[in-house]
Amino acid sequence: MPKDERDLLEVLKFELDFLEQGGYGRSPRTPWKPQYMFEDSLTCMNYDSKDSPGRCSDCVLMHLVPPEFSSENIPCQHIPFNVSGEMLDSLYRHSHQNEIEETVGGWLRATIQRLEQERMAARQALRKQQTPTGGTLEGTPLYQEQHAKCANLACLRCFRRQIFRFWLRGHV
Repeated sequence: MPKDERDLLEVLKFELDFLEQGGYGRSPRTPWKPQYMFEDSLTCMNYDSKDSPGRCSDCVLMHLVPPEFSSENIPCQHIPFNVSGEMLDSLYRHSHQNEIEETVGGWLRATIQRLEQERMAARQALRKQQTPTGGTLEGTPLYQEQHAKCANLACLRCFRRQIFRFWLRGHV
């Protein structure tokens, strides 16, 4: 199986929706078997692929697994959900299904919000460009001039525009 190229934010949103819709309730096919977070969801890249499963190290969720747990058999069980270090591995041993779902749901909401804020900040940073003087200049569309007429005689932008007009007159 090729490397998991899915968008992490979209995978987490899908997982939250799956969780909120009751996706981890008892399976009608296997009601005796407990449902495992991530593994028994369509977000798992190996969901229903028992014949030729991909390597967990190729999964998009590996971005959330601490390096010391990356070689575990099921690395997604070692994603930390809070500052106290709770993870699925420990929750499965000491918590009930409702507690697990609440913990994972809260973590998913917080992580989705954080990723959306990071992406918004990155988009805003791309719009702003650093000027040589250290200030910031908002990006403007190519079809729109920021300063139609500049009064500054030392302005390099106006100087280049004047040279280009002069060059055009000589070659048209």
